[in-house]
This record gives sequence, C-alpha cells and structure tokens, in this order.
Amino acid sequence: DLIKNTLVAPHNFVGFAGEDPPKQISPEEFEAMEAAKQAVEEGFQKQRDHDAVIAKLKEREERAAMRNVKESLRFRSEPTRQYLLESLMPYLTEGLIHCCKERPSDDIEFMTMFLRQKAKEVRDSKKFIRFGARNSRKNLKDLFKTRMEELEIKNGRRTCFEMPNQSP
Repeated sequence: DLIKNTLVAPHNFVGFAGEDPPKQISPEEFEAMEAAKQAVEEGFQKQRDHDAVIAKLKEREERAAMRNVKESLRFRSEPTRQYLLESLMPYLTEGLIHCCKERPSDDIEFMTMFLRQKAKEVRDSKKFIRFGARNSRKNLKDLFKTRMEELEIKNGRRTCFEMPNQSP
C-alpha cells in the first residue's frame, strides 16, 4: 500500500526542471512548418538534379575530349604505322617464319643475324635500282664531275675553256 500511495499515475516526460513545457502547435502553424519543410526538401532535390546534370555534362565533355585526343593521336601515328607496315613488317614477318621453321636455340641471335643479312640484301638491291650498273665509286665521281661542268657552262660561271689546237 505504501508503494501504491507514493506512486502517482504515469505521465509523459515534459522536460528538465526549469524548462517550459512544450507549447502546443496550432494546425495552421503545423501546415506552415510542413510547407517550409517541403520547400526546403524541393530546393535540395533541385540542387541534386542540377548537380547530376552538371556531372553528366562534364562526363560528356571529358569523353568528347578523350575522343578528340585519340583521333588526333591516330591521325598523327598514321604515317608511322604506314612506314612500319611498308618497310619493316615484311622482313620481320619473314624472319619470324624462318625462326619458327628452324627453331634455333638462340632466337634473338637468329633474328639479329637474319635482319642483318636482309638489310644487306635490301641495301644492295636499292643501290642497284638507283644506280643501275654504274654503282661503282669511280663512275659516280665521273658522273658528278660531268654534271657540275655542264651546270657551270650553262650558268656562265666557267672561266677557263680548253681551246682546241689550231694550226696556222
């Protein structure tokens, strides 16, 4: 009984000592607060949507820039690629085929020797094509000297001419 008398009916906690109890909010104030809360949430949502659009635009610009860089690099590397395909790849391919057929113990040394031999053959064939049968050093010097004399005579720079022997 003593316990029952000392205990009072249960009630909600209203705050600390010295605090004012929470005031009651009227329905109009509650609606105004909800409207303000909704407006703030809409503002945050608009900002998130705006940030998403900006992020998409930046991503699109970055992809376009990367595409331009790749295209530029491809365009600039085309002459190099063409050079390698025309001048080097046929000999490398031929060397690799020979290497696969023979299966030497030292592959690198085999390819080195093969490419050196092929370079010598190509150099000799280019000289023959360029100079024909006249690829000796003496013939090239004579040809150069003759052309230089022709140019000097043509341009009027030659001052000394050999005069034919005249008999009186």
